[in-house]
Amino acid sequence: RIYLGGNLRVREGTALFANAEALFNLNPEKVPWADAPADNPYKLVPEFRDTRVLTKLGLTTKLWRNVNFSFSFALKYDQNPAPRPAIKDAAGTVVPFAPGFVPFVDRLDTITEAALIVNFL
Repeated sequence: RIYLGGNLRVREGTALFANAEALFNLNPEKVPWADAPADNPYKLVPEFRDTRVLTKLGLTTKLWRNVNFSFSFALKYDQNPAPRPAIKDAAGTVVPFAPGFVPFVDRLDTITEAALIVNFL
């Protein structure tokens, strides 16, 4: 695991922050594979080939006495994403995928946040 992060005070009441984290798998592992044949839906992922990178950049500024505004943007990357969870219908019954089909989540995910922060104390 590698982590880098920091804060920068732009002016009185305003600050920027940024951080990045990388997570590495130190052992080989068997994971589901989208292009695999139905009789063997797993592949071997060697060491350091299942990497995740998480980054976040944001700004916080004071609007008025006890009210602050915060805005941030995050990127999440997964080199070998997990299979998509099963889908349930309205009755709660699991709807199966086609035999041999393993859908995966996207490798890249983005999150944008905007918040008003009110301090009561």
